[in-house]
Amino acid sequence: MEEGADSATAAVAAAVPVMNRDPEACRRGKIHKEFMKYDVSHFYGEQDLIEVETWILNMEKMMRTLNIDEWTIKSIVTFLLEHKAHKWWMTIERTHGTNMNWLMFKRLFYEEWFLEPVKDAKIREFLALVQGDM
Repeated sequence: MEEGADSATAAVAAAVPVMNRDPEACRRGKIHKEFMKYDVSHFYGEQDLIEVETWILNMEKMMRTLNIDEWTIKSIVTFLLEHKAHKWWMTIERTHGTNMNWLMFKRLFYEEWFLEPVKDAKIREFLALVQGDM
């Protein structure tokens, strides 16, 4: 009887995903799954400045809503990078490593996708707008 119990225990242990043995990986997996339920958009690196800012603000809103720590949000957000943006992230990983928090990621992200000169040009364009006659 004991032999059967041992083999059943071994079978159950083998069936449990490795992630469940690592509480942190399990927690991050659950957070990631919950995050993806909200139909968040991927970032391709082709968006205009308003879309770039909106995307980051939406990620931060999700971070607050789901109470996600800055290390986990960086992991989730980098999963959402596609095409040109994913290639950029692969370069960042090689040059800076993966051990960075959300603030560092955001700084590098803005340096790449929301360049200061472009931002300044948009601000000048906005300030130059004149209200038309009504």
